This record gives sequence, C-alpha cells and structure tokens, in this order.
Amino acid sequence: MTRNSTATPAATSPQSPASIEAQTWLDHFNQALQNRNTAAATSLFEPQGFWRDLVAFTWNIKTLEGRDAIQAMLTETLAQVQP
Repeated sequence: MTRNSTATPAATSPQSPASIEAQTWLDHFNQALQNRNTAAATSLFEPQGFWRDLVAFTWNIKTLEGRDAIQAMLTETLAQVQP
C-alpha cells in the first residue's frame, strides 16, 4: 500500500475558513448563554433569522422567527435549561 504524499492527516490540516467562522459563532453563543446574556445571544442571529428548537430549550419542536421571538424564548427557558 502506498501513501499519497500530498495528503495531509486530518489532525494537522488547517481548518477551513467556514469551520473557523462556525466555531467562532458557537463560542460566542456559548459564552452568551453561560453569562445568561440573552441580548448577546440573540444578536448573533440575523434580524429575521430562525431558531428551530428540537426539544433542547422548549421541550417541544418549535420554530421561532426573528430576534425578539428568540430572545423571549431564551429569557423564559434559560434558567431551567442551564446549557
């Protein structure tokens, strides 16, 4: 079996710009939730963005549209969920 000399092992390959951007968004979102800062968490969404909750926060399958709806849901559920 020959090894392709141009292949880079996954553990050492650089992350794609999209992966870095996604991880940065998740890190900011996680920090906002940990700080119970619903305004900071919702600011990460587009003004008319969507949140599809699949039993994680509302214990239901629920779609929210817009920052106001997302912030209201987080305000209502964050203390109980403790993500």
